[in-house]
Amino acid sequence: MDQWPLYERSDAYFFDYRAEGNYIGRSAASLKAFLAALYPQPPIRFFEERLEGVDWAADVKAKKLTIRDEPYHYKRLVLVGHSLGGLVIRKLIIDEMRRSRDEPATGTASASVPYPILSADLRLISPAHLGFRPGGPLRALFSLPIGQVLRVVLSAYRAFTELSPDSALIKAVKSETESYAANDPHCALPALRAKILWADYEDVVVAGEYACDAAPQYPLRKTTHIDVVKPTPDYLVPMGFLIEEARSHGQS
Repeated sequence: MDQWPLYERSDAYFFDYRAEGNYIGRSAASLKAFLAALYPQPPIRFFEERLEGVDWAADVKAKKLTIRDEPYHYKRLVLVGHSLGGLVIRKLIIDEMRRSRDEPATGTASASVPYPILSADLRLISPAHLGFRPGGPLRALFSLPIGQVLRVVLSAYRAFTELSPDSALIKAVKSETESYAANDPHCALPALRAKILWADYEDVVVAGEYACDAAPQYPLRKTTHIDVVKPTPDYLVPMGFLIEEARSHGQS
């Protein structure tokens, strides 16, 4: 994007998790495996394209196309989550905090940062880290008889069953994150302190931050949950929110 040239020097990876089939803890474990496969040193195959059998490459002597020199190491990690994804990431972070407390550092990461996920910057967009709570027109819909049908349908999604604001998971993730952050007075672990962008009209999740989070941000125009979690060419404020953090630190 021309207005954010830093995106040209950063790689974006998208993690696909199964909210209908997995509980949040299982999705967090899958995310850990996903990150371990690419950070801090991604496989070179991510940046290669084999040319055998490609019609347009018939006259090209090279057998593969490489878009980046190897070896390649990332300098920093920014974890981005919206809606349910925000809770999945926060669950992963407290799981990593438990590992750092209970397990000796392994040889899979650098000696200075044995748990690199904890050094990641955390950016969340209308996260469900305080649970699901319909408001506005959505709340009115859920109050109608059809709302009971919707709840039955949503209950088929394992992750949805953990999204009550009073659920044990929601309470544990919040209290443990705040407790770990309180014992990190020098802010050495940025993953514990989220920077959050909220919609003006948040009618899907409970809008609020953990005590350890930065002051929330809001767009300058009236927006809904869908507006901020699904940016379009006509509304790119969330893209600027994400790149703002990277701009001050260099390449991601």
